[in-house]
Amino acid sequence: MSALSRVGFDPFCSAHTFLPDGRLFVAGGHINNWVGLPKAAIFNPLDNSWTRQARMNLGRWYLTVTGLPNGDVLVVSGAVDTPDGTNPLPQVWQASSGTWRDLTQAQLNLPIYPYMFLAPNGSVFNAGPEVITRYLDTADTGAWSFVANRTFNALRDCGSAVMCAPGKILAVGGGETRPPTRPRSLT
Repeated sequence: MSALSRVGFDPFCSAHTFLPDGRLFVAGGHINNWVGLPKAAIFNPLDNSWTRQARMNLGRWYLTVTGLPNGDVLVVSGAVDTPDGTNPLPQVWQASSGTWRDLTQAQLNLPIYPYMFLAPNGSVFNAGPEVITRYLDTADTGAWSFVANRTFNALRDCGSAVMCAPGKILAVGGGETRPPTRPRSLT
């Protein structure tokens, strides 16, 4: 048995996704409560190593990352620090170059840990925790488009969501007790 290597920064409150080749992409992290790190790294389980990636534009604490079909990774939200709030600039880590592409036309203040899912139409679906749901087109400089309002007209922070079938999202829990919603199809 051997010890796992360490990433070299505090990954508490970071987010992660697996890359198509099985490596683990990790972004963000912890400086202090509500103060995030602008760091990213990839863990390779075959040789127990971490590879640092280019820094994001600003820190992100309780961010969300979403793997894209081409192997790139979308990063949204995350607390920068208490006075500045959350990071409004979505970024795409580009697997081919290891660099970040800013979605400058898609800046939006989202709550921490937004529920983001790859939709069947190729966009990324923001299922909450806000009442408004949206698609994010990650091409070029990005663009948001309105989808619908959620069934319950209330923020579901501290809850969670899961894609239970392709294009069907189930949201549960929240800061206030909220019943689960019937999975809604994304077309």
